[in-house]
Amino acid sequence: MWCVSRISTVRFHRSSILLTPCPRFQLANAVSLSQVSLCLNVDSVDFLSWLQQKAGIEISSALSVGNSVYGRSLFASKFIQAGDCILKVPYSVQITPDNIIPKLASFLSDDIGGVARLAVVILAEQKKGQDSEWAPYINCLPRTGELHSTIFWTKDELEMVRQSHIYQETINHRAYIEKEFSKVKPALEHFHQNFEDVTIESFMHAYATVASRAWETSKGQSLIPFADFLNHNGVSEAFLLSDDDKEVSEVVADRDYATGEQVLISYGKFPNATLLLDFGFTLPYNVYDQARICCATMLQLRYLLTPARRREQSPHPSKRKRKRKETGTGTDCPCLCLDLINNILDRISRAICVQIWMSVSQHDPLRAMKLELLHKHWKPSITRGHGFDSSGNSFTIKEVKSAKGKGKGMPQALRAFARVLFATSAQELKDLAMEAAQNDGRLARLPLKDMSREIGAHHMLLSQITHMIREYDASIKSLDSPNSHNSRQFVLRRQMARDLLSGELRVLKSASAWLMNYCGTLSRDTGHP
Repeated sequence: MWCVSRISTVRFHRSSILLTPCPRFQLANAVSLSQVSLCLNVDSVDFLSWLQQKAGIEISSALSVGNSVYGRSLFASKFIQAGDCILKVPYSVQITPDNIIPKLASFLSDDIGGVARLAVVILAEQKKGQDSEWAPYINCLPRTGELHSTIFWTKDELEMVRQSHIYQETINHRAYIEKEFSKVKPALEHFHQNFEDVTIESFMHAYATVASRAWETSKGQSLIPFADFLNHNGVSEAFLLSDDDKEVSEVVADRDYATGEQVLISYGKFPNATLLLDFGFTLPYNVYDQARICCATMLQLRYLLTPARRREQSPHPSKRKRKRKETGTGTDCPCLCLDLINNILDRISRAICVQIWMSVSQHDPLRAMKLELLHKHWKPSITRGHGFDSSGNSFTIKEVKSAKGKGKGMPQALRAFARVLFATSAQELKDLAMEAAQNDGRLARLPLKDMSREIGAHHMLLSQITHMIREYDASIKSLDSPNSHNSRQFVLRRQMARDLLSGELRVLKSASAWLMNYCGTLSRDTGHP
């Protein structure tokens, strides 16, 4: 039996397969029974009977398809007890990339991802209309305008989350989908009769539909009819399980459910940025919220702290990257080294991220030595599940539960990075290199022997986070400004932006409180200011 989690752009490799589910606006158990009773008269009455007939077995006797305020959902049709198996979907009715017709598949290159291949399947079946053997299921999928991933947000809507790293992630993701479309387009044109009306917009909708609903199974990405109507609860302990021996996916209830109550499962331990970009919804309070600090920002900040340093003019990030790549100007070490550092310092993929784009100053005489040291001792970055890379070079912070604790949530690698950046002599860097050699290659993981330097390095982090907190406060307040957009869609997405930014701000404030306590404690204990 494998535990399956919803597809996201972050891939966690485990001994079991965690299938990740489709995106819905699930705010834990926010739907009241009175709301549910008004929503059960949906036009999906024939769907379950069709699916059971196709599967040859009973899919579920405990669940009914309905609509909640968050979209299509599953509700308890009778009392459900914790431990009950409430849903079984055989592999035979699951849609995988293998469902692409062989002639078409032969025209698709091997580097096309599983999500794009499933999107092609969906487009082909949609074109068939009611003649498709999957028509009852295809008819239940979201229509244009019903998905709320940030890739569908307007320019004005996306501006609401500019402070978050999701802003750049959205741009990257759109570009990646467009790249996938360019790869499949020749095949679609060859089979013009099957795909005559396919545009980048329709492909992007199909792609997002798959990405938000598919599960990572032993067969790769799979659409699992009926199971993908289950909505997300961040604290649920119920998951979709996949049994390769019985060739069936099933869900076991993690708690009791009253008749008419919405049944929820966990898609995985995802922060709001992942939920919003991959699934199109947020939680008002997400215990898995994270924040991200940009390495380049801290490197610049190091120079701002030194009066003798001057701040160089910072061009747009894209132009800055291109300048380095094409000319290599403005650096006293090889361009290749910079590129490697950029990749090495990408600490984690898809999280609720904080990114401030600033240029890396070129004036530190120890700059090349610091880059070499970081390059030698840093761990490789994590590869993104959907195949696209973020331009952010950053560390991820989780909420620090106690300001007086050991700082769990503040990554040791971030603190180590600050210690390296704060060094002002070649001997300090040599000492850090020697210490790393004696600690399995872990760089600057121990407090600096000079407590004034240790305090200074952490004050540098605190200054950066304090700056971010001010900018986040301003961004959240701007959401309350009068706006001419009063559509239901805009109001909904504005609330998602608020949930996203508030979660990131909460994490940053927890990190700030811990750093203030850490620096204050060291100052009192050692007598250093």
